This record gives sequence, structure tokens and C-alpha cells, in this order.
Amino acid sequence: CKSWDATFWDYKCGHISQGTKFYLKNHRDAVFKEAYIKGNECSLNHRSLRRYLQVMLRQYVCLFTEIPGLAAPKFQLVLALLKLASDEIHWYFQHTNAKPFKSHKQKWLDPLSKDRNIVKLIAACVDLCQLVSKHADVV
Repeated sequence: CKSWDATFWDYKCGHISQGTKFYLKNHRDAVFKEAYIKGNECSLNHRSLRRYLQVMLRQYVCLFTEIPGLAAPKFQLVLALLKLASDEIHWYFQHTNAKPFKSHKQKWLDPLSKDRNIVKLIAACVDLCQLVSKHADVV
């Protein structure tokens, strides 16, 4: 991977035909700042989606425990919720090992390391899958 200086060498030195120099230090700093902000916003959005999915899965577990006959009309919704939860679980485990750039001193995706609800989300998925498979004759 090229460093920023090597990537933007032509822009830093300027082209001979232009006769001017164009420095990108301010632009480089702006890119790092924006990437840090968007990285944290993205992780916060995924965290809130994981919380929402956890609550919804728990609600459907309670609903199907009390009234198993509702599993058939809600089966497509259950599949969609399980797919979304699966995608979020995969996203979480792919992005928890993200390392910060060496040239950047701030931590990237800091909120990911503090999320402890992923275990609850996995447990809710397992509970819902077991409940639907238990009432497979109704579905």
C-alpha cells in the first residue's frame, strides 16, 4: 500500500506544464478526519441495528411461545429478521479486528469494542430458530 506522499507525489510537486505547486496536506488531513467520523457513524448505526434486531427477535420468541399458530403467517418476516441478524453478526466479527492506520493516531471504530449485545443477538437467533423448528408442523 502506498503512503499518502507517494500516492499524491504528482500533486505535491505539481506538473511541469502547470508551473505551480499544489500541496495536499490540508486535503489529506480532511480525508483522515472524514474517514474517522464516517467510520464511527457506521459502527454506531450497526450497533443500533443490532439492538433493534435483538429486541424484535426477543418479541417474536415471546409471541411464538404464547401463540405458536402465528408462526405460519409471520414466517417470511421471521426469515427476514434472521437474515438481517446473520448479516449483522458477520459484519460485527469482520470489523472487530480492524486496525487503525499507523499514520493516524486516533482509534478507528472504537464503539465496536464496547458492544456486548452481540451474544444476546446470537442467543435470540438460536432461540427463534429452535422455536420455529419445534413448531414446524404448524408452519
